[in-house]
Amino acid sequence: MRIESPACSVALIILLGGCAIHPQPRDVTGVSTYEIVQQIRCETREAVISSALDYLTKGDVDPASREEGLRLKAEYAANPDSIAKLNPMLFKGEVRKILSVFWTTGVAYNFKLDMTEVNNLGGELDFIRALSKGVFGLILRGGFDRTRQNVRTFTVTDNFGELVQRPTRCDGRLVGPNYVYPITGRIGVDEVVHAFVFLTLFGNLGGDSGAPGAIPKGPPTLADALQFTTTISGSANPRVDFAPIGRTLSVSHADLNVAARRTDKHQVIVGLALAAAAQAQLGSIREGLRGRLVAPVPPALFGRLLTASGTPAELAAANAVDQVLTQQLFSPTITITP
Repeated sequence: MRIESPACSVALIILLGGCAIHPQPRDVTGVSTYEIVQQIRCETREAVISSALDYLTKGDVDPASREEGLRLKAEYAANPDSIAKLNPMLFKGEVRKILSVFWTTGVAYNFKLDMTEVNNLGGELDFIRALSKGVFGLILRGGFDRTRQNVRTFTVTDNFGELVQRPTRCDGRLVGPNYVYPITGRIGVDEVVHAFVFLTLFGNLGGDSGAPGAIPKGPPTLADALQFTTTISGSANPRVDFAPIGRTLSVSHADLNVAARRTDKHQVIVGLALAAAAQAQLGSIREGLRGRLVAPVPPALFGRLLTASGTPAELAAANAVDQVLTQQLFSPTITITP
């Protein structure tokens, strides 16, 4: 016996249409991986330009540098492509030195795009037959569950100078925050860039320690690891009831359960690092900005998982953090399933 139902057919079409063999960001957003990368790179570029122009027009710079900065800012507002003229060599003295230090700063974006799609199809047929002394019933159930997953990882690199001077290619790419699918909108790279610049100049930002307990070496580095999770789900449960006729085996009702779920976990790590060649000038720049000699190196803590320096109270606080990190790392998690 074959049962046909328009409602069941429509639900089946919806289910099959939403199933992706190779899940990608474009499936639910219409935005490709390339467009996601370009959005973030353009956001970084805008942050670098903004930092440079704010420093030149609002910072403690000489009159000639300020005048040049105001001219560049006005031209940029009228024609974004004109910012390609910005170069440390346009300036002299301390301004040139500071811009040169950051001009070769490296930027790395590490992406991990994890997309999982689940499509479940279940159904039930309830057969019934009237007998001389009662009713005979038979229920048949079935299910068809499918899961597809794709994890895409890659790294893209830039540097501040190339970001500023490359042909714009950012027109129409910069959009606002996307609170439903954050990776496709602004993710706050401007704060990362500004924090890196200020921590480098005023916060004694250090380099990568290389290993727990090692003395930080190399030029200043900073990294933010952002993770966004978006889950979209839906279901449909069409049901058809029939009026059994006679004593033959017939269908009392038919159910179809259609469920689909899409979970996207997107992680992007934005790392910034000062070029090794620029590190040699950093000490004198910090000294000049503070108006005094660089302070002696304070006592240091070499913990199991971090290093820190500062006053005894600051070291005690850092030691407390180190203990928590150690406990989290080495405490086993045991899961018992009855």
